Amino acid sequence: MNLPSSRSETDEFLILQNKDICSFVAASSGSGKGDFEKLSKILNAVPDVKFVCLDVANGYSEHFVEFVRSVREAFPQHVIMVRLLLVWKKKCKSNEVNML
Repeated sequence: MNLPSSRSETDEFLILQNKDICSFVAASSGSGKGDFEKLSKILNAVPDVKFVCLDVANGYSEHFVEFVRSVREAFPQHVIMVRLLLVWKKKCKSNEVNML
């Protein structure tokens, strides 16, 4: 199976060729400026996708809590998952290295 590499190929892959896999796919999003609109476009274009994965570094922030509320209000039938991204710094000799 060839996986899609562009937005139009993704649409065709999910909507036309492989609609049956949509129940196993999550639409992933950040919570930054413009992310809600992008997420909405995806979920409205492919309504068979029922899972939403929200990426966050600070899940306790009020901004993120409000973002989740907005997603829940707009898509009450979807399952919302949160992926907490951890970033830590490791000192390596005199340099600091950011690790994901």
